[in-house]
Amino acid sequence: MAEMYVVMYLNCDADDTPHWCLYTVDDGGDELIFEALGSTGQAFRFHTRSVCMDRSQSRKEKIHVGRIEADVWPEVPSLLAGVPVSKQAGWNCQNWVMQAIEALKNESYLEVHDSGLANVRGKYQKKKGAY
Repeated sequence: MAEMYVVMYLNCDADDTPHWCLYTVDDGGDELIFEALGSTGQAFRFHTRSVCMDRSQSRKEKIHVGRIEADVWPEVPSLLAGVPVSKQAGWNCQNWVMQAIEALKNESYLEVHDSGLANVRGKYQKKKGAY
């Protein structure tokens, strides 16, 4: 099983959009992030890597959004790699995170933590008006 979080990096300039990614920790303590890297209006690309989140120097907020059971975990990286990225102006990593969560839910891979997901959705709605 793996716990899933949305991580929001807070150490950016006031006029920048905070970077968001999906972060997972499995029962063995292995940590991965899944993210869309790029700049709005330009090409984004899917990226994943192993991390040790506690060692990160970046200021961040971590919100628990759910759990992925071990039997479907092997399918998750390829599903997330298939979540589309866009060059459209205004589209960014935050859009990708929300699309990725929906893709996981649609496949019944993510057992949602309702209050955490509601918190993320609220921040996403604020983002749409602020950036």
